[in-house]
Amino acid sequence: MDIRGEIITIGNELIAGAQVDTNSAYLAEKLQNRGISVQRIISIGDDAHAIATAVKESIERAELILITGGLGPTSDDITTETAARILKIKLKLYPEVW
Repeated sequence: MDIRGEIITIGNELIAGAQVDTNSAYLAEKLQNRGISVQRIISIGDDAHAIATAVKESIERAELILITGGLGPTSDDITTETAARILKIKLKLYPEVW
């Protein structure tokens, strides 16, 4: 059975052209080598609505979704909170890791 995958990259620096997205090519190659067919790669900015839309669309189409970017310690990195809200899960802080 062929597993359908999608990759979502997040970051204003990606869509502004300030940073080249090398993650997608790397991840797509690794997935293909494992029999996972990458159906879509999308880059979006650090915007909660754009993140939510992309994730919801991917959930409808793919069995595997990889999300990269938007995970740093700055206020514009909202991927974790947005994904948790969409998936209806609570985030938990691990002070020993922080």
